[in-house]
Amino acid sequence: MRQPSLKTSLVISLGILFAAIASRFAYNGLVFGFDYGLFHPDGSLYAFKTLTLMGSSQQDAAVQVADWYASHAYKLNNIDPQSLYFENNPSWVIYGTRLAYPILSIPFVALLGMNGLLVIPAISFIILIVGIVLLGNHFNNLWVAIGVVFALTVSPTVGRWMLINSTDSLLVALTMVLTYVVARDAKNRYWIPIVSTLIFVGSFTRFSLFLWLGFAIGYMFSRQWVRAAIIFIVSLGSFLPTLFLDFQSAVLPNEANSSLIVKAIKLPISMGRMAFYDLAQLVVLDRVLLLILIISIVVAISKIKGLSSRYFIPILFMLWCTAGINGTPGVNFRYELPILPVLAWVFIENLKILPNSFRADTQI
Repeated sequence: MRQPSLKTSLVISLGILFAAIASRFAYNGLVFGFDYGLFHPDGSLYAFKTLTLMGSSQQDAAVQVADWYASHAYKLNNIDPQSLYFENNPSWVIYGTRLAYPILSIPFVALLGMNGLLVIPAISFIILIVGIVLLGNHFNNLWVAIGVVFALTVSPTVGRWMLINSTDSLLVALTMVLTYVVARDAKNRYWIPIVSTLIFVGSFTRFSLFLWLGFAIGYMFSRQWVRAAIIFIVSLGSFLPTLFLDFQSAVLPNEANSSLIVKAIKLPISMGRMAFYDLAQLVVLDRVLLLILIISIVVAISKIKGLSSRYFIPILFMLWCTAGINGTPGVNFRYELPILPVLAWVFIENLKILPNSFRADTQI
């Protein structure tokens, strides 16, 4: 089967994405108790931050956010405006450092109002899809890339987290760019500023230290010690401001009365619990994502010496550590979502469609 051109692959993949987005707007069904109405509770804080950065007073911004959620949200649509104030909401200790998404959303909110908060997530979703196609082009495996795009766009989990007014999609987009840089293994002078910028912006998007350390471990497995050291240094340096905050409440919040030492001891238990709940939810809600996750793990283990496997396995483990630190079950694979670009890389690098066969044969 002849490979399609890059242009054709982009048209097909973006067409699949836009069809998925259109169907989500038309049929955002309130199923299994989840709110598919596009406005997630975390978004109220990001919306409030964006409006205040644009010059609105806390009072005006809070009233605007509360009114918006009253009209558009299915759950938590009764927000006390004063609960959003910086001095009243304890979540600002952590959320106050997440400046990337609110800052990037400012021009779109200025043009479109509160709906503008969905533009960065939509662009991030496009970056994910285009990045997967570019990976397919790099490995001359565009049919597999298109297949991965289709699988991800029909996944309700991916659609849920990539199309809400929150930081998840932006972090996935940054991870996609870094994955493409790593997969190309380019030896150029721009590697340091590109990677450092991605890590810096990602660190001010959401807690992502373990994600970047996963990439550093991948470079270590590839014996690229200098690049591994650079990622370690930049990621730890970007995380440094958080050390001056009282972030203990964000670590295993269900163990509020425990010390950090006790929480560290309980982290493996939390990781196991989160893995169980995430996988159980995928069994019920999203068998498509569960299937491609299982296949990617099997392929990565079977091709353990492959380049993508050296990154996929440590990054997936570190993302599950991130989920364990949060310790809140029932978030439906949210904290592991940045694995998607690396998962796509595993498929594209290792599942080959033989180009000259009459029938499409795949080989691992």
